[in-house]
Amino acid sequence: PSRWDGLVDVGTSLEKPEQIAVRSDLGELAATTGAGTQLQAAPSGAGKPRVVRTGSGLLRPDYARNGELWSFADSGRGSLQVYRDETALKVDATVVPKGGVVAAKLAPDGARIAMVLSHGITRTEVGLAVVARSEGQVRLTGWRTIELAINTGTAGKALDVGWESPTLLNVLQKGTTGQTSVIRVSQDGASAADIGPSNTGSLEKLAVIPERTPLTLDAGRGAYRFDGEFTWTLALTLVEAMTYSG
Repeated sequence: PSRWDGLVDVGTSLEKPEQIAVRSDLGELAATTGAGTQLQAAPSGAGKPRVVRTGSGLLRPDYARNGELWSFADSGRGSLQVYRDETALKVDATVVPKGGVVAAKLAPDGARIAMVLSHGITRTEVGLAVVARSEGQVRLTGWRTIELAINTGTAGKALDVGWESPTLLNVLQKGTTGQTSVIRVSQDGASAADIGPSNTGSLEKLAVIPERTPLTLDAGRGAYRFDGEFTWTLALTLVEAMTYSG
């Protein structure tokens, strides 16, 4: 987090990646391509990418700590697909409310998932589900909505979500005035605080993981580093996508 001038190129055979994920052992990368119509995975370095999934509206993929590759599309809960050792698992996500999916992020322990759902053009919902695994199957249970407006006083539109710690979420939110900011909220929704920057309306994505500096990405391809409440410093430019390994 303190050094941004010693970056190292990582070779990959993925072509024109759009939204990316990196496995925790750094051995594999996944990315949506073709304007969200294809999900590919490839080993770090040389190696032919494999097409994991095709469709439309594919969202940012995510790796679980056990190496599972998770993939949502914006069409809703029924779009969830989970791959373990390149095998598609049976998935039950019926506990998740109906609506489009905006973003999703697995917790560090892999036992929970935070999601942003859309209900119409302007209303969104942030919530958590518990991940239950069995042989060849993944089931989401115990959906709980996190009421951000109760603590923040604003019913903004949620754009992205990530885990700052095992119990704290960061939610990127666009307010009613069009400004974007990051909300730090406990997983039970009991407390929430705006940590900025609130002086721009162009933030679009988050990259958050425990014990690392939160990052945001704006529409102009600028990556901003969190240096304190309402202090976000431009760290890199010309950034197409960003992630922490998971």
